[in-house]
Amino acid sequence: MTYCIQKHPSLSGKSASIYCLYCEEDKKNLLEQFVNENYKNFPYEVKDILKRLKSIGHKTGARESFFKTMKEN
Repeated sequence: MTYCIQKHPSLSGKSASIYCLYCEEDKKNLLEQFVNENYKNFPYEVKDILKRLKSIGHKTGARESFFKTMKEN
């Protein structure tokens, strides 16, 4: 399979750009695939993830405190 990275237009905004992996064979990005696979069983959690990503893109930016950091060995 061949993948590329694409900017997600509705989640990206003035504060940050949100990118998704896109599978050229399936013509679908992995975020859409995740939403389709999980929305039925976890609608509130999926909505929360999308809301947070949109907030990062449009309001807060990608703050370090939003992510787990890996310690170097």
